[in-house]
Amino acid sequence: MDQISTENSGYTGANEGLLIPESAIPYLNSTRKWTLFFAVLGFVLIALMGLGFVTMLIVSAVSPLGGIMAIIAVFYAVLIAVYFFPVYYLLKFSEEAKKAIASRNPVTIAKSFRYLNLHFKIAGIITIVFLALYIIFIIGMMMYGMYFASLFTPNLGY
Repeated sequence: MDQISTENSGYTGANEGLLIPESAIPYLNSTRKWTLFFAVLGFVLIALMGLGFVTMLIVSAVSPLGGIMAIIAVFYAVLIAVYFFPVYYLLKFSEEAKKAIASRNPVTIAKSFRYLNLHFKIAGIITIVFLALYIIFIIGMMMYGMYFASLFTPNLGY
């Protein structure tokens, strides 16, 4: 296994154990390119949500349904804030991985993986929150359906 060169990198730490072999560098580079693609795509989608946010604000100002449109605009703003950070961390991973591949600096590689870790932590938390919201929504809709079903069933006097 080839070790990553630390010449001219400013790296002064001792051998910390795991080093990335040269044979893994093409895989890291390929991953970097794909994460850059998904980060750019994520920012484009965030921009489209921003456009939807502005549209809802304008519609809420001129529409008789302004209140509901303003609520939808707030929902868009929350989604933009929630989705920004995972996409940003994915972009930072791609940038730092590119630097790490060029410099072969273990500190830069560690920094790039830190951003990837942050991306997946936030993505995991968002996933858990949305799954919980889905479950709550499904239970709420079932209760709502049972309530209205009970309103329309005849009372048989039991």
